[in-house]
Amino acid sequence: MAEHPISRLFDQVVAVPDSEFEASLRRRLLEEFAVPDPRESIPSPADESRSTPPLHRLEPRKKPSEPRRPWAYVLSAAAVVALLAGAVVLLVRPDPTSRITSPPSTAAAESVSTMPLLGYSQHVVADLATADGYTYHFAGDVALKTAVESNEGRPPDGTSDVLMVPEISGTFTNTTPGKKAPLTLAYVQVFIPSALTDCVVNAAGCEPAIIRGQTTPRQGKVLEQGGSFEFAATGDPSVIRLPVNDVPAVLAQVRDGTLVTGIAVVVAGQSSDQLTADVFDRGGVLVLSCDKAPVDCMDRARSVLGGGATEQSASLTTTADNTVRHFPPGEVPPGTYALDTFAVPITITTSGLWRLYGEGSKGISLARGTNRETDFVIGAVKSQGLTTIEDVVAMICPTGSVDFSPAVSTTALGNPALQVEGVVARECDLEVKSPIVASPGDTLRLVVTEVQGFFIVVWASAPTSEWTTFAPEAEAMLASLTAR
Repeated sequence: MAEHPISRLFDQVVAVPDSEFEASLRRRLLEEFAVPDPRESIPSPADESRSTPPLHRLEPRKKPSEPRRPWAYVLSAAAVVALLAGAVVLLVRPDPTSRITSPPSTAAAESVSTMPLLGYSQHVVADLATADGYTYHFAGDVALKTAVESNEGRPPDGTSDVLMVPEISGTFTNTTPGKKAPLTLAYVQVFIPSALTDCVVNAAGCEPAIIRGQTTPRQGKVLEQGGSFEFAATGDPSVIRLPVNDVPAVLAQVRDGTLVTGIAVVVAGQSSDQLTADVFDRGGVLVLSCDKAPVDCMDRARSVLGGGATEQSASLTTTADNTVRHFPPGEVPPGTYALDTFAVPITITTSGLWRLYGEGSKGISLARGTNRETDFVIGAVKSQGLTTIEDVVAMICPTGSVDFSPAVSTTALGNPALQVEGVVARECDLEVKSPIVASPGDTLRLVVTEVQGFFIVVWASAPTSEWTTFAPEAEAMLASLTAR
């Protein structure tokens, strides 16, 4: 049997190797691996039945006349490289600016850098509730510190492939009181600027973000009460295709940790169609909760993650009119909006500029101010266990937490309602996708009515010093509520 080329390299390790030998070994190792073309992982419309080759399974390249290369050779060769180099090395293109990349040519492979990795890392914690009544706690870590440019030949269209290698791990725990919880989907998304690309090639093909975790229903499982699902994904690449001239800047952004724009944590309980997602900015601050895939809850610029007004809101009128729209992600200009996913479908007319922080079956959460100082929230509370409107008020704000004035009768959604108002002494909160909290010193108004087996709660709060200005706006928004 013909001697394997890697074996011939090992035969040379009988004396201390020189630099020429090290460079030769690196070149040979590069030739042993083929980086997949991301376009081959995306089924074309004419070939949807073809299974998508997972990118994370990087197979050794074979010549037609050669047998499959044993992994033992590859692992041994990698060990020799580590011993010879004395440290982990990153291959760079010969360029005056230092950046993490793999060379398109073998000549560049002889240039070695030991520059330290900085990159991005963030701890994330989320508490999620699905529309079918299950709750989960997530705690995990996200990092993106490594990216390389493919050493395959560049396509003739002037582009090049960049392989990003994230490190994502976490634990989803069933916190549903007293029962098991199905977990159909449970994954983490890592967003990069949409202006770069809207196609990140993961194992499943082209997707809007780096995605890791339990991403298909066939991986579903059932968690005991308090039971957990843990995952860790390290070393698997996600690929983007960029113009050649953009590659150096993107590699630099990976190294300095600025490429990541946000993170999403997604779960589904009994049905994979009933998603719930929490979206965080790059600093781990919750900015949005929704009952859809995260990309469907944001505008194309993903401006809720930071960086200015949305393309969608910029195209909308800035004065209220009679056109009924769905709530845009991010900034919400004045207008009339439909909330069809709410327990009781409604429309509402807003005034002033708001930001959408949550939308789904449990309600809608609007806020303004750097720290959400002013809130207008519409929530649904199931009637089970609650018999009166007073019970609902007591549940949201326990006795003594707010110095409420005597309750007054009013109407909401065409039904009799009860209204209370007062200055907050101790925090009280309402759960609408994520907790809405009124802080001590705020003025809080609650209007509660009962519709179709739900108590509908309208929450309006603002710093007491601003309440007289905000109250008329809150009253007008309440009066505009209409059942669809």
